[in-house]
Amino acid sequence: MAPFFAAPVSLRAAPRKLVLEKGRCAILDGMTKAQVKKILDRVLTWPPERQADVAHVVQLMEEQDNSSLRLTDEQAAEVRRRLSESDPETLTLAEFNERLRSRYGV
Repeated sequence: MAPFFAAPVSLRAAPRKLVLEKGRCAILDGMTKAQVKKILDRVLTWPPERQADVAHVVQLMEEQDNSSLRLTDEQAAEVRRRLSESDPETLTLAEFNERLRSRYGV
C-alpha cells in the first residue's frame, strides 16, 4: 500500500513535542540516540510479525526520503488547513466518483 504522502513533508512550523489528544498518535521530537535505542531494544522483544510491521514502516520512511516528489509550500499549507478542520466534510466513494463525473466527465 502506498503512503498518503509520497515524500516527507514538514507540516509544522514549530518544533514537535509529545502530543496526545482525542485518539491521535503521539509525535516525538528531539529524541536522543539513547532514547531511540531503548525503543528499538523493546521492539526486539516483540513478536516477529510486529517487528516486521516496524521494519515495513521504516522502509516506507526511507522510500519517502529518497523520493523526488515534494509538496509546495502552498500544498503543505492546504494540508495543514484541512487537518486543522474540526468538522471536515467527508464523502462516500460513490459521492466522490459522482463529483469527478460531473466536473470532469470521468
